[in-house]
Amino acid sequence: MPGSRTIEAALEKQKEHETKQTLAIDQKDQVELEKKFPFGLPGSTYLKGRNDPAFFATNILGLKIHPGQAAWLKRSKKGKNILVPSNQWGKTFITAIKHIWLNFYRIGISEKKSEHVRYQTLNISPRSRQSIICYRYIQDILQSRFTWFEGKKMVVNQCRIEGFLDEPRTPPSVQTLSYRPIKLHQKKNGKEFRSEFWCIPIGQDGATGLAGDQFMHISFDEVGLYAHLQRDLAGRIMSRLIKWGGDIDLVGTPDIDSDGFAYQQQL
Repeated sequence: MPGSRTIEAALEKQKEHETKQTLAIDQKDQVELEKKFPFGLPGSTYLKGRNDPAFFATNILGLKIHPGQAAWLKRSKKGKNILVPSNQWGKTFITAIKHIWLNFYRIGISEKKSEHVRYQTLNISPRSRQSIICYRYIQDILQSRFTWFEGKKMVVNQCRIEGFLDEPRTPPSVQTLSYRPIKLHQKKNGKEFRSEFWCIPIGQDGATGLAGDQFMHISFDEVGLYAHLQRDLAGRIMSRLIKWGGDIDLVGTPDIDSDGFAYQQQL
């Protein structure tokens, strides 16, 4: 009947209008959500990642970590933390994850102060090669190109915050490593936040190159191989944490012939 067709057409038009309105409201909500939480992360995911770095590693960075690494991330949040794992445990890998987590959430500083603070974390090592490995891990993770094998299958991580990496997107040479931090950038609540991750080998200058800067966190990779650990730890290294009351991770595989490892065991 003509009348019923007219009614059906009117109802269909009304339904189409309501659908468009709903979509417009949903899009507006999504825009507001993206302003509040960076990279469009759901609020529950963002907040859980802040409280649980192991969750951050698996659910936001898209990585696979073993139980020992998860336990280390959860218990090494404050003060002086010491890790002495076996070879191939993944200490540099988990160190890279922790630096990303710290910089992403700007751990250790209040929300009010955060916008105006130059947030920096530092990884040091007595060996240049070891320093640049951590640097590359961070770049690869944040660009969804970090790989590992599960059986014979190669797996690539799916990072949900790829836009966090600003520059550089390729690693520098060993010679320029100390002068080229990884720059990180995000927007939250309509505000911009920038932070930097530095990698500095200290084997040649005895940690004197660290003078002048202050950091929220320092990781010392292969600490047991550093011959002057007892001399430099308090005065030249931990003094770089004073301003913000930052924490330090002393990480290294056992080396019974090293003076640095002997001192690490006493800490």
